[in-house]
Amino acid sequence: MVNKFLAHTRSIFDTKASLFLPVLLLIYLCSHLPYMQVPASGNHVWRQCNTLAVARNYYEEDMRILYPRVDKRYNKSGITGPQFTAYDWTLAAIYKVFGFSETAHRWLSLFIMMAAIWAMYLLAFQYSGNRMISGVAASFLAFVPELYYHSINAVPDILSLAAMLWAWFLGRKWVQTGNNWACIASAILFALAGMVKMQFLVAGIAVGVEFLSARKFGLKRMFQATVLILIAVIPTIWWYSYAANLVKIYGLHEFVHAMRHARNMLEFFTILGQTLFLDLPETLVGYGFLVFFVFGIWISKKYWMQFPGLLAYAIGCALFYFLVQYQFIHHGYYAIIFFPLFALTVGVGFYKISQTRYALLLAFIWIAPFWAWMRMHQNWEIQHSRYPAAFVRQSFRDSASKLSDSATRWVVGPDETGCVYFYFLHAKGYPWDTPNIATDALAKYHEQGAGGFITNDTVSLHKAAGNLKLVKVGEVDGFIWYRIP
Repeated sequence: MVNKFLAHTRSIFDTKASLFLPVLLLIYLCSHLPYMQVPASGNHVWRQCNTLAVARNYYEEDMRILYPRVDKRYNKSGITGPQFTAYDWTLAAIYKVFGFSETAHRWLSLFIMMAAIWAMYLLAFQYSGNRMISGVAASFLAFVPELYYHSINAVPDILSLAAMLWAWFLGRKWVQTGNNWACIASAILFALAGMVKMQFLVAGIAVGVEFLSARKFGLKRMFQATVLILIAVIPTIWWYSYAANLVKIYGLHEFVHAMRHARNMLEFFTILGQTLFLDLPETLVGYGFLVFFVFGIWISKKYWMQFPGLLAYAIGCALFYFLVQYQFIHHGYYAIIFFPLFALTVGVGFYKISQTRYALLLAFIWIAPFWAWMRMHQNWEIQHSRYPAAFVRQSFRDSASKLSDSATRWVVGPDETGCVYFYFLHAKGYPWDTPNIATDALAKYHEQGAGGFITNDTVSLHKAAGNLKLVKVGEVDGFIWYRIP
């Protein structure tokens, strides 16, 4: 019976892509269906709301992609300089066609992730020539907990991941065949990946190293390589320069572009310890994949040495971690760039274990999808949404939208994120970060043009309002709208 179980486990992941991928993607889609109608929620809901606000502002105000706008805009236009807003603008275009929806982003993200899983399978097969390794690698991308959660969230990193994986696959195809279309497509996709999140250009280094190691330096190849580099890199540099200029011109700095590394050695090793011993087994690999990951690291140095591009990718990822290590404390999605490398490692570990007397360890892989769901499903549930429960109700959001006219600049809070309340209340204006806001701060907002307040903490508001005269104009589920005459 045990031998039959092991044989079935091996055969599932050794199935042809034409059978394996549709089944994997169907299971992946169905496991997310219970949460597809939930508004933005869970960990990092602030980042989701900022992305969704930019998309809704495109939809409602101006569809020109070069002018992204946020809700926390004070008395300004709202234009700021985020990473390239391809995801946000695409979501806005969906709104234009189908009408605004609080949950359309979940479907957009899910289909982007399905494309990424497909590309992961193709890339793994391109490297290994082994269906089992490819199937396990694709399964890892589907059920690694951190990505399983963000796969239906409004997080632009997943678009960068999908674009990078396809660019990497096509880039290697170009190295192998010299195909013009593979070269151009790879370059465009690398440009998209880098503009949305610059760190995803690291796979371009892997392709470059493999091109150099192939020693195919004919005139045509060198011209193609030059075109690939220029198309991939120049738009990325241009966009981030343009974004910095938008911040300078319009005075709104809502998105992080700086590198945040550990400030001292103690902090460095503290964060490293948390990453290795807490985050890695729990969310960045998951307990179901952990045994294969560890075994894969142990033996993959022999298996992958023939691919210097993978070593270059690993070095690039490590460098990225050291440069922005502080971000990993609160931003698990920064680790998404590691997942293709982890997927290949897990695939090799699984394949090698299947050939040993320890093959019973293959049973651990069946834990992976259940652990991903168990660890992450609560983030989508209402009681874990990390904002007032009223925000989940459509009736509340509809009523709030009627009261929060966009012509008025509102002081909104108290909300430490500075964007979640703005988004769900459909308001624009000034942030109220903490309950103990100073009287002179509110007076300053009023002088700058604030026309009212939206809050569920009237005690703190009246304490800080000072001589400001407030007129109540509406109330919905504990939130009150006040005008300043």
